[in-house]
Amino acid sequence: MRKGALVLAILVLGGCGGGGAPASSAAGATAATVTNFPSPSPSASAEPWPSGGPVPTELSGVWRLGTSSGTMRLSGNTYAFGQSNGNVVVNGNEIAFFNGSGCAISLPGGVGRYSWTVSGTEAHFEALSPDPCGRSDLLAGVTWTKRP
Repeated sequence: MRKGALVLAILVLGGCGGGGAPASSAAGATAATVTNFPSPSPSASAEPWPSGGPVPTELSGVWRLGTSSGTMRLSGNTYAFGQSNGNVVVNGNEIAFFNGSGCAISLPGGVGRYSWTVSGTEAHFEALSPDPCGRSDLLAGVTWTKRP
């Protein structure tokens, strides 16, 4: 029983609890309200994000780098390359990567801007300017294939 209580405490303190209206017990007493806080971004920067929106449907998902086992996940306003992660915003065919966990440059610096195209299950990225965090070594000039 103690193990179950420990797991519950970790979930509540970790912000993984469900949202919605507070539950009530069968006896009619109301349960304590659990407030959900947004997940912190990889950087605690107080600077505003670059302008843009979330990753569009055709670019969202898990992508494999060529024939290697390397993958990239794009979803909402986040990206992940293996253990490295951060935030993204999209404006038309431009995507900006920032707040990278592998980059020690806080906003407004550390932004890598790329053009992107998707054709079928393949995505291509081209650097629009030098990426201060070196992501172009991984992103640009290669073919990414969408995983099913």
